[in-house]
Amino acid sequence: MQLVETMVVMGKDRMIQLPEEEVKVMGLKEGDELCLSYLVDDQMEEKVNGAGEFLVEKK
Repeated sequence: MQLVETMVVMGKDRMIQLPEEEVKVMGLKEGDELCLSYLVDDQMEEKVNGAGEFLVEKK
């Protein structure tokens, strides 16, 4: 198993656009619901994404 990372740019109106190849690999289509998950330090009161990373999951 390996981890694959893809770089994307946050566009106008907070739009994140996935590269076409990643869309194909994930089997995504327009209207699919995606879940963005990230870790937070449970010792911190605020829920801050300190690592600046998140996981994308197709629902």
